[in-house]
Amino acid sequence: MKRIFHRNTQRYTSLLSRMWSGNSGQSAPKYTEEDLKRYLTERFPKAEEIGVADISGGCGAMFEIFVKSQEFKGLSQLNNID
Repeated sequence: MKRIFHRNTQRYTSLLSRMWSGNSGQSAPKYTEEDLKRYLTERFPKAEEIGVADISGGCGAMFEIFVKSQEFKGLSQLNNID
């Protein structure tokens, strides 16, 4: 599988998605790679690159998310997390 995270001289920032929150005791809704990519594209319309990969074996429990955007330039990694 192609890795979404790249390393070179350009600034790349990983983004941890907070699509689920709370302790209601209910199971989290199931999202697909396409759902998350659509959400991130709407949230970061100026992003140069957006990558989403289901790393949970296809069940939608865990995703690797990558967003490359000038919006993150100059921010520390902690400030990048919305």
